Amino acid sequence: MTSLGVAGMVVAGSLVGLPTASAKGGAIGGSGSGFYLSDTFSSKANIELTYGSAADDVFVGDWDGDGADTLAYRRGNAFYVRNSNTTGEPDQLFTYGRPGDTVLVGDWDGDGVDTLAVRRGNLYHVKNSLTSGVADSVVAYGRSDDTVLVGDWDADGKDTFAVRRGSEYHVRNSMSSGVADKIAYYGRSGDDVYVGDWDGDGEDTFTVRRGSVYYVANAIRGGEADFEVVYGRATDTTLVGDWNADGVDSLGVRRVETPAPTSVDSGVVPEPDPVLDGLEEDGKETGTPPPVLSDEMAKIAASYVTPAPSRAGESALSWARTQIGVPYVWGGDSLAEGGYDCSGLTMRAYEQAGVRLPRVTRDQWAATSRVSLDDLRPGDLLFWSSNGQPNGIYHVAIYSGVSNGQRMRVHAPNKDKDVEEAPVWNGNLLPFGGRIG
Repeated sequence: MTSLGVAGMVVAGSLVGLPTASAKGGAIGGSGSGFYLSDTFSSKANIELTYGSAADDVFVGDWDGDGADTLAYRRGNAFYVRNSNTTGEPDQLFTYGRPGDTVLVGDWDGDGVDTLAVRRGNLYHVKNSLTSGVADSVVAYGRSDDTVLVGDWDADGKDTFAVRRGSEYHVRNSMSSGVADKIAYYGRSGDDVYVGDWDGDGEDTFTVRRGSVYYVANAIRGGEADFEVVYGRATDTTLVGDWNADGVDSLGVRRVETPAPTSVDSGVVPEPDPVLDGLEEDGKETGTPPPVLSDEMAKIAASYVTPAPSRAGESALSWARTQIGVPYVWGGDSLAEGGYDCSGLTMRAYEQAGVRLPRVTRDQWAATSRVSLDDLRPGDLLFWSSNGQPNGIYHVAIYSGVSNGQRMRVHAPNKDKDVEEAPVWNGNLLPFGGRIG
């Protein structure tokens, strides 16, 4: 076994504590619409599927009580639930909470069906059915700056909360306001932590991830891991679930998929970029710039390394310049369709340079390497977001260099303007662009 250098368990202790959960319980994070699931703790996935879009918030739960965990995605306050681990359309749609709420998943009443709770500060609005409507109960627990995890800590069939503070876990065994029933220590404060029933005894415990290695503990305690497993890539986003209803949780990963570009002759119009009022219209800076670094941007900045120069960027930019003056067409990605929208133009530009890019803005963000605005080179992509996060991206352009002291871009602006080369608009501009090697 590999020691994690942790202390033992302390029983009891007060808790006044709870941001978002990791894996089981909250949105899994990351981006991409490709999911690779393993029914056992092995290094190879045996289930592959796609669901939703690359920018969706994704949740894992047993939505129909059949014992198998499946996926749901969230857009705003609408939840799209699928009841099998196969590619396909949602089986159920409902709304709950507000678009900005933090959402947690758990079986709060022990009926075998996972449902939702929304968090606002240290209040948790719990719903016991997958339906629209008001909460069935409200629980106050912890502080608003703690991280909350969801699990069945005492094997009674009901999920409750645990609060993480560094490597310290404050576990509560009932869905009620109060203090922790026990405090445990595991792993290091910087570890990614996941919750699951790894041995099928009904009790959820912790696993910490370092790179692509997972250190699994089968009891809520300090000490060494019970076993280790290597799974996926270090850049993957982790999922936890019981994918085959055998009573044992195992791993999956979320990964960015890059589909082939849509054929010009297919007649299929992909999902167009959304047009958001008050963000960028007619070249005027009418939006309010987001904070310099949102949480997601801060994470990127913390581990940022300048990417290698692009081999295709200059070629993509050269071709994009040949399209200046072509009309903007919502959903358009070719002259055959009369023109381009913003991501249609960038997709075709890189296609001409020999690179396949996804069709819509948020997927293009996910398919490129991060590059600081200070390290931009002609051909890099620039992105604008309504909330400073990747899930708010609504516009993309090709950086074209500096002219007369101004940074320039080639883009398809809006329905009232043709493709143009124009100064970069700084309002809502994300602090990182995208580079294609």
